[in-house]
Amino acid sequence: MLKKIKNSLTARIFIVTCLLLIFTSSITYIFISVMTPVTYSSKLDRTLEQKVHHLIEKLEQTTLEDSSTIFDRFLMDSGATIFLRYPDGSITLPPSNLVIDSSSDPNIAIGKENEETIYIGDGKIIPNTPHDITAAKEYSFSFSQSDTQYTLLVSGKMGTINQVTSVLLQILPWLIRTIVLISTIAAFFYSRYITKPIVSISNISKKMSLMELECRCEEN
Repeated sequence: MLKKIKNSLTARIFIVTCLLLIFTSSITYIFISVMTPVTYSSKLDRTLEQKVHHLIEKLEQTTLEDSSTIFDRFLMDSGATIFLRYPDGSITLPPSNLVIDSSSDPNIAIGKENEETIYIGDGKIIPNTPHDITAAKEYSFSFSQSDTQYTLLVSGKMGTINQVTSVLLQILPWLIRTIVLISTIAAFFYSRYITKPIVSISNISKKMSLMELECRCEEN
């Protein structure tokens, strides 16, 4: 089998072409699967950054007691997760009419400044839900009529990015089959097309070496 492949120009070109097509397609898929989430995440970060700065501008023009409506609009518009860090280092959910008021129950959304995870819930009616804040961005500001410095912890929505990555992984088996099939078909026809004149000239050369001078090469 190997000897036939070595002696067949068509077979060698077919194998090399097929492998090159599969390799190129695989590199393209890897590039897309890596860059798509990164590019999309970067775009989301830029958009979220603009919205956060706009939020802070509004917060600095209102008091803490009247800020729930502003936080509500931001939550609905951005889909981000936000926490409010007080000067004493405690972390709670911001005032909002959409989520549970964290100030009414000390077990809800309480965290320390050096902790990496915040648990939202009272463990009874509301299950404790962990939120990783290691990747959260911090923004310092003061409410209107107050010199107290608060810090916003903002985490973008990773669900969409994770869905993109998940879809790319789900289609991978089908994509591999498609790449192999198309590469095989393309390599087959290419190898036949590219080697046909070479094989024809080679056969004529062999005949001419046997003094069969009436042979003609009709390949252009």
